[in-house]
Amino acid sequence: MLRTIAYFKHLAANTLIRDVLIQCNQLISVDLGVNERLEFVPDLLMITKNSDNAVTGLLVLHYTVSTRAWEVGIMSTMKKYDNRNEMLELLINGAVDALRALQERETIDKTVWLVKQVKMSDSRQKELFTKMGFKYPKRWMDNFLSDTGYVPFDPFEMILMKRIVQA
Repeated sequence: MLRTIAYFKHLAANTLIRDVLIQCNQLISVDLGVNERLEFVPDLLMITKNSDNAVTGLLVLHYTVSTRAWEVGIMSTMKKYDNRNEMLELLINGAVDALRALQERETIDKTVWLVKQVKMSDSRQKELFTKMGFKYPKRWMDNFLSDTGYVPFDPFEMILMKRIVQA
């Protein structure tokens, strides 16, 4: 049984989040096979833990104040899990729940967006994020010219998939 936990940068206790970051860095190096490290506390860090209290998946989100966009960054899960897409969906849905909780407390705006940059040629990523409630733009200009949920991206190589979160 997996459970999700949200750590917001402005709400997390420093000692607790540092321990979590160490576990996340171990997971990233095993899963991605690179020496990538989270050197900072992200705006929102979503993790999944198993019954042994070990971190099994993580999702990093960065917030852009001017557009109210939470951009999905690093996503990683333990390789031993058969359906990694289900775990990523659990993390995304956990992030939506965490954002809605802040919206209900009136800590953040009543409308925010989750956004993910995806390569135009990556049909698997496009399909995965569509299944998780992200909208695929019909035309690249649809998101390029938008002033809500926009983050800078290369419109000739990437698309910006968006999922609205409303209280």
